[in-house]
Amino acid sequence: MGQVLRDLNVQTLLSVDVRPDIFDSSRNILYFGMSSLGLSATYFNSHDDNSAKIRNAYKTYMTTIARLLGGGYNTSERKMLRIFEFEKSLANIINKTFYSEDLVETVKQYHESGVSSESWDSTIEDFCEQSSFDQRLSFKPSEKVFYIKDVKNHRAPVFRGIYDKLVLWGNSIVMDYIMWRVVDSYVQAMPKEFFAANRKYQVEIHGPQESERWSYCLRVMSKYMDMSVGRLFVDAAFDDSSKNTVKDMTTRIRKAFTDNLESETWMDDETREKAKEKANAIGEDVGYPSYIKDDKKLDTHYSMLTIADGLFENLMAAKKMLIQKKLGVLRVKVNKEEYLNYGSLAMVIGHEITHGFDNSGRLFDKNGNYRNWWSTSSMNAFILKALCLVKQYGNYEVYGKYVSINSLHNEPPAWFGNQFLHCSCFQVLNKALIQLSKRSQSLFFSRHSTVKGQRRTLKVINGEQTLNENIADNGGIKLAYDAYQSWVDDNEKEGQLPDLGLSVDQLFFIGFATPWCKVSNKAAALHQLKFDAHSYNKYRVIGSLSNFKRFSKAFGCSSGDRMDPYPKCSVW
Repeated sequence: MGQVLRDLNVQTLLSVDVRPDIFDSSRNILYFGMSSLGLSATYFNSHDDNSAKIRNAYKTYMTTIARLLGGGYNTSERKMLRIFEFEKSLANIINKTFYSEDLVETVKQYHESGVSSESWDSTIEDFCEQSSFDQRLSFKPSEKVFYIKDVKNHRAPVFRGIYDKLVLWGNSIVMDYIMWRVVDSYVQAMPKEFFAANRKYQVEIHGPQESERWSYCLRVMSKYMDMSVGRLFVDAAFDDSSKNTVKDMTTRIRKAFTDNLESETWMDDETREKAKEKANAIGEDVGYPSYIKDDKKLDTHYSMLTIADGLFENLMAAKKMLIQKKLGVLRVKVNKEEYLNYGSLAMVIGHEITHGFDNSGRLFDKNGNYRNWWSTSSMNAFILKALCLVKQYGNYEVYGKYVSINSLHNEPPAWFGNQFLHCSCFQVLNKALIQLSKRSQSLFFSRHSTVKGQRRTLKVINGEQTLNENIADNGGIKLAYDAYQSWVDDNEKEGQLPDLGLSVDQLFFIGFATPWCKVSNKAAALHQLKFDAHSYNKYRVIGSLSNFKRFSKAFGCSSGDRMDPYPKCSVW
């Protein structure tokens, strides 16, 4: 496994990452956990029809690839089904161990697992001995990688469970599984028959998607040579004035956050002051690192990458370069160094600042170390406010189907009780944009109407899964608005756009909503509901704006309407 990771950058049974220590952010350490699977553990263990369909598609994909590699018809099917069953047993470890990537859970697990240090040490040592991992990472023999004190974030039962599976299933099936994970990781760089098999499988999960070669090439280049691609963008579209504008925007948003803390009466004075200190300590990386404008320095950045003639060889070299760079910083000290614009870009900046105070970010102090700086009363108040958002977003439906006598509506307004509700502000918006085509109008908001009918299918957003992002969305739009008002105070007030009949405030909110316009097929939407930490795009707009009084005022929403509910949910 260590050699596969080092040479091919494919994580098989064990995931390895180098990140700052959550208890001492000045140093990098190794983090170990269970690797992702070829198919999400949720699909392995769910009994609904969609999960069964995707499991079958995965097995068909596995068997197809095996046959393309030269395996016999029956032999390939038997071997790949056995690999599938082994992978399913790994998925069971994830569920039985309550394993989670979420920081709140893993830190809690780390402290409350009840595993003795001897058991933890034994588990890691057994696993390392089995995989010879520490001998294959290109470190000097004297530089032992495995320090038990440097292993953080995941519970010992995860490692014990993986080790038990190695013993139970035997080396042969484990080697076959590792080989399958390698092939699956490189399949998009293999001949077109392999690529086509993968595309067919992906369609079952995400639904039909347009796939042009330039788009695929850009994604690959952005992943492995991000700074080179960034250089092309910077040369074409980014200058010093843009950088200065964003810096000014960031300064205003940071000030808006600290100013708003004064009105957060649910926080006690001591916690409020510490929150201000943390907000002021957040670093800024605006624009791009200066070295990407220097050809020689940019070449040095990719000096470990050797370019060949074939796509497969280049992909393998790029993957190897990434793992070498990641492991190379293990011993290195961590380096700490206009209305539409404000509606969109400033919201993103405010969103990221708010992440420092969401349900995970709040666990870290101003230095980035895991430490409780909250009073009990402020902590309890935060939890209650967060639960309001969990409940609110947990009532938003996606791809529910409703039937009326006259028509079938996909994605109508969400239910509240047993009634359909809509907000007059959408009607105001549509009237203001009446001169635009229907397609252009739909780019701002999907049409809402009151429809009588029966609910047939219900899929809702997971309010707990999306909590951190929802906190950041709700806080981000408010910070962006306050920062824009600060800009207006220091500059001339902007005029309205001609012929639209929209106020400056309305344009600000449209600037926020426009980047979230997206058309998703049902498969992609349901996949997002299951796995994405972000809410469905439509409700990223509706959820955060319905909680913001300034929006309701700008569009004339009546109190109690869907977009001006009472009470509103808010954390920051």
